[in-house]
Amino acid sequence: MNVQSLGLHPWEVLNVALFEWFGFTIGAWSVMCGLVLVLIVFVVDRKYINIGTFLNALSIGPIMDFFLHLNILPHETEQWWLNILILLTGIIITGIGGGIYVAAGIGAGPRDGFMLSVS
Repeated sequence: MNVQSLGLHPWEVLNVALFEWFGFTIGAWSVMCGLVLVLIVFVVDRKYINIGTFLNALSIGPIMDFFLHLNILPHETEQWWLNILILLTGIIITGIGGGIYVAAGIGAGPRDGFMLSVS
């Protein structure tokens, strides 16, 4: 989520802000925002919704809360190149994972489905 000074994923900025304003957990806000996005995608273009859409919307938040609770996320290092390597590794893994589940035909995640349906 956050490698100290490297910042947050844009969608997580929303979840963290809602957490700071209203409470609950960051993962709970991720689930709630995901379900709102599923509803929007359902209205705009239903072809991106399948069982994977709901599994993604309902599972990412608890998984996120679990890892935040463990506090095992990487911390900023003294070497700028290592910070960039950690960031790029995360981006690549996320991109590959997103491509795999969209290509599998089990539905896009709520955020992906939203972006695909409005593009």
